[in-house]
Amino acid sequence: MAKLVGILSHFVYWSVFGGFNNLPIDSYHMEKMLRTILEQLKSVEESTIKSSVDNFVLQRSKREKEKGGQDPEPQGEHERDPRKDKERLDLPDMKLLQAKTNAKNLF
Repeated sequence: MAKLVGILSHFVYWSVFGGFNNLPIDSYHMEKMLRTILEQLKSVEESTIKSSVDNFVLQRSKREKEKGGQDPEPQGEHERDPRKDKERLDLPDMKLLQAKTNAKNLF
């Protein structure tokens, strides 16, 4: 994250104030900085998604251990409707999708 902040501030400086400098930076180095910024953003995004999913999985396993395993299946009149089960997304898939969406909105 520190590398991203550093290279981003350097890039912004040269983009905004580069014209005032006696020795302006060439386009090759500006492009190289931009590529580095994009690589660092991708790295941060991947680590954010991975940590979000890992935290969710840990919390879920703790809750299941506290409950003593899986929830019992409903019995009697209130049995599950198989049509609704097909429509539901698996909970980890929903969390992963939400984490990816949040990461995209962050950057």
